[in-house]
Amino acid sequence: MNVVGPGTYLSANLRALAEVAPALAERISWPVGGDHVGTSPDGSWHYRWHQRWLPLEMPDADRALLVEGAAASPQVAVLGLGDPRMVHQLLAQNAQQTLYAWDRDPWLVRLFLGAMDFSQPLRAGTLRLLMGIDLVTSVAFLARCTIVQHPLLAQLYSHERRLIDAEVTLPLAFVARGGLFVDDVADSLWEKGYRVYTLDLHGCATDELAFAVSQSKPRLLAAINYTEGLAEFCQHVRLPLLCWEVDPSTSALPACQTPTSHAFIFTYRQAHVKSFKRAGFEHAEYLPLAANPRRRMPLVLDDAERSAWGGGRPTYVGSSIGLEIPRFRAAFDAVVARATGSADPHPAIATTWLEHALAAQRKSPSRLVVAAALDEMCPSLGTLAGGTAVQAAAEIAASEKRLRYAAALGHLGMRVWGDEGWRLMDAVAPGHKTTYMGSAGHLWDITRIYNASAVNIDVGRVYQSDIVTMRVFDIAACGGFVLADWSEALAAVFKVGDEIECHRSFDELEEKTRHYLAHPEQAKGFARKSRAAVLGRHTIAGRVGHMLSVLKSS
Repeated sequence: MNVVGPGTYLSANLRALAEVAPALAERISWPVGGDHVGTSPDGSWHYRWHQRWLPLEMPDADRALLVEGAAASPQVAVLGLGDPRMVHQLLAQNAQQTLYAWDRDPWLVRLFLGAMDFSQPLRAGTLRLLMGIDLVTSVAFLARCTIVQHPLLAQLYSHERRLIDAEVTLPLAFVARGGLFVDDVADSLWEKGYRVYTLDLHGCATDELAFAVSQSKPRLLAAINYTEGLAEFCQHVRLPLLCWEVDPSTSALPACQTPTSHAFIFTYRQAHVKSFKRAGFEHAEYLPLAANPRRRMPLVLDDAERSAWGGGRPTYVGSSIGLEIPRFRAAFDAVVARATGSADPHPAIATTWLEHALAAQRKSPSRLVVAAALDEMCPSLGTLAGGTAVQAAAEIAASEKRLRYAAALGHLGMRVWGDEGWRLMDAVAPGHKTTYMGSAGHLWDITRIYNASAVNIDVGRVYQSDIVTMRVFDIAACGGFVLADWSEALAAVFKVGDEIECHRSFDELEEKTRHYLAHPEQAKGFARKSRAAVLGRHTIAGRVGHMLSVLKSS
């Protein structure tokens, strides 16, 4: 895919817009990135979503149905400008309509204005352009419109669509755009009585972000995972920050450059609490992961579905980490080059040191030893670049462990779903019998697998023995049986041996997998109790409620 650049009509449309809405014309001109929208060889636009390129152009028949459905309405609001021809056809269909056209994404607004000549309806006021936070400040008249949604973008803008019908007296919360876990937090905020707007921290100019805060006066910004500058931005706009760290970071946490009384950090790793406090955050606390029972739930599957998605076999769903190995290896090589004073970013000594660490780790798959092994080779390596070399080696070791464990269960009918890196099982375990099933959609596909599998395997990263993975909570919420990777953190949130079953080594994993394949009723007993534990103690809504209570009491 090639990045779509500004089109032929952009300048003319911006001039027309500047005559009727000069502030908006200026905002559209602020700098933003556009590499998430590409063009295929035939010139059609595609949107990158979860590592996939999806077409923005609608089939003619689908577009015609949407246009026809709004024909009689005096006021129409189009949400999502991924197909400019839809707006063009709506304008042509009824000259008496007032058409509001909105998108959250400044780059798509810019592409929209570059694609076709909208200068006349912009000047006449029959086309009224809105961008980003304008939707929140315009809900009073948007609520009177017939809503037409771009089919793909409607999935990204679901919370903004909901805002149009929400009670305007409810407090507003911003949620930083990110992965699908963000939607779980947003849903929980709606449940707690907030309206929710998605703030794209990386897809908008800083001035646009500040403008959004000033115009809508949100009560808080909720974010999944901390990114550099987030606390500083919230301090600048006087906005409380609730940040929940849920994923491993491969870079050192930078020191915060501002007072942090407004920032509340919650981390899924107990060990990270000290890291955040060393970085200057006044409030940082441990908060385990959880599940969303509205997304992860028991399903009634027929025989064909059960066979396709699990088939009574052991399964694993998740990242192999294998595709990231070249990046981790490059980071490791760079630190070794620095430690040895070598101009070569790929010194042979790096290979020797890394293999020494990995060999040591293979002998101790349940306890992280790469740091000690690297210290034997070069005592200063662990502290250089914020521990980057140790972290990179640990990630590579974590991938090896997952690949080897999954491959070694092949004789029990093991299936794995995830990224293409799982094909590396062929290299680490030639002749294995595990079946790679390809990727699984985050929504219903994974829920089906968790429901259909006889034994859902959990293999955590070896350097994260102090966490309970999201996988464990999600499987339990589905009413599936999970054979969890043991840790003290697991024992702190579940009653091991009663609410949940676990393994402490590969031998135990293999033995218990074989046992529960042969004794499904025992597995179902654990599944019932682990689901009850999640519903009672470990929901995302419950975690969000805790974060809000901490904010309220501050």
